[in-house]
Amino acid sequence: MSPPKKFATPQEEIVFGFSQRVLGAHAIFYPENFGHSKEPADVAWVANRCAFLFYMTEGGGSFEKKKKHNLKQMHAWLRKWKAGQPLIGHAGSTHYEFRFEDIDHVVGLSVVDGGKGWCQYHPDEVVHSKDRKLAVCVTLTGSVMRELAAVGSTPRDLLATISELHGFAELPSNDLIHFIRQYAQAGTIVVESQFKEFQNDPNYNQYAITLATILVDWARHHPDAKDIGQIGADLRSNDILWIALANSTVQSRIALPGTFGPLWAIMNRETGIYNLKCVGAAAMKILAENVGVINDNRPGLILTASLDFGMDSPLHTMAITPPQGKSMLEQEILLLRNAVLGPPPGS
Repeated sequence: MSPPKKFATPQEEIVFGFSQRVLGAHAIFYPENFGHSKEPADVAWVANRCAFLFYMTEGGGSFEKKKKHNLKQMHAWLRKWKAGQPLIGHAGSTHYEFRFEDIDHVVGLSVVDGGKGWCQYHPDEVVHSKDRKLAVCVTLTGSVMRELAAVGSTPRDLLATISELHGFAELPSNDLIHFIRQYAQAGTIVVESQFKEFQNDPNYNQYAITLATILVDWARHHPDAKDIGQIGADLRSNDILWIALANSTVQSRIALPGTFGPLWAIMNRETGIYNLKCVGAAAMKILAENVGVINDNRPGLILTASLDFGMDSPLHTMAITPPQGKSMLEQEILLLRNAVLGPPPGS
């Protein structure tokens, strides 16, 4: 899917950019107005019982004025949400509805565009709304948000950027953009080092992005897209790149019909609490014979490609084992929350 030539709104640009590289069905949507045409947020992104709420103000006003407008809107909505007003919205034909009880943690993102601006961490706002589940609160510039979307950030990539900002309390936009690019590049280099066979191709970078885009599109329409989305929200963009390249690699290592060579191949990657596996086999029968080795019931996902109908028409399947405890997303949000509020009682 190619991007439109021109986005109607900054919100549309952000939603499009983020949604292109998230694995599985994610709830990233435009909230509907409530009351007297009041907006809960400009964009909402809900995953693994964590809600990212985006408040966006652009124009020629001062940075402080635009920031305060966003934060005031956020606090007003959190009060309404806690009082019983559901968060309702849509993305295309998909309808979303989340009650306050459906969410454990809120990340508030004030986005300021136009004129001079910088990025700030807001621990005081977290203290102010801790009883409304606000765990993290920052102000980012529009240029930072566009950079995050451009590099294919996932929720955890976004949290990595917020963590960098937390260490400084305030940063110029260019400093944070530099971090985002370095972070994305470092993750890509680590993944690419495992796939030497692709690196002699002058079109490698575009090839890798295309593979990841195809994988994301396939996972989004998979019958278990919602379950994939639960783990997908816990992956970083370089994990998705690894899955795409590993899936292609294991298929390329299978012996062609009538030749000698391996009949199946497997690659795996440890990331956080998950184990990712890509498996290629000459036929489904071979996968069935080795199911005990392939599936060890650890949290993660297994993407298999069976070449029963040839290299050009692999049969893809995906097996998902969800985590039993806290997701990676929740763990990382809690680290940021606890740095401001301290650990919750009994933890």
